[in-house]
Amino acid sequence: MERAKSLPQRYSLLSQQSDRVDHDSEKGVHMVRTVWALIQGTRRLYLVDDTCTFLEPVKRYLEALDIQGKSPNTLESYCRHLKHYFTFLEEARLDWRAVTPDDLLRFVEWLRNPHRQLQVHPLHLTSRLSERSVNTILAAVASFYRYHVQRGQVLANPILYEEVSNRFSRFKPFLVHTSRGKMTRRGLKLKEPQRRIRPISDEAFAHFQDATSNLQFQCILLLMRDGGLRVGDYVG
Repeated sequence: MERAKSLPQRYSLLSQQSDRVDHDSEKGVHMVRTVWALIQGTRRLYLVDDTCTFLEPVKRYLEALDIQGKSPNTLESYCRHLKHYFTFLEEARLDWRAVTPDDLLRFVEWLRNPHRQLQVHPLHLTSRLSERSVNTILAAVASFYRYHVQRGQVLANPILYEEVSNRFSRFKPFLVHTSRGKMTRRGLKLKEPQRRIRPISDEAFAHFQDATSNLQFQCILLLMRDGGLRVGDYVG
């Protein structure tokens, strides 16, 4: 696995967080950790190995996101998502540049495994991650590979995409006429259960409405409740 040099002096190490994997020198498994580093007065999360060496591919990707103006919370989330992925790669002894779509399926199975071990197959225990959380991690992995492909990195991209028709979609993206009614979407995505929206009771709504004496606001609240409108539907 490609790694960077150890922390230079301009990087001030603040703290370390290690969840998995346990270091095993005989098996050649390295521990992937997240560390907070102070860079020119900015606190940022990075991935390092057991020798406190940056994982260079992740470091370059996170710094590219920072240049694009992504928020600190977004950078932290992507770093934590990629920690899951590189922990799996270390445990499976895979090079990130040679991962196949089948390996990505194993990664999803590993994420859903409450023990997070490749050789352990639980029978009755439920996953600690929901379908939505797994899809969020996969989206971060897809973005990571898309960045390295766009910058000319020679690798086997495990993220497969498929073309689907969008001619019946209510949302029409810019330059939709050039796609001939087609759009691409990520092939590997777990089906998320539909979330049932629970409306508030009449008593709670009356208490909420009485909190304001502005007649216009009260009419807006009634319109949103009876019409099932969101704030964006009313404002926009």
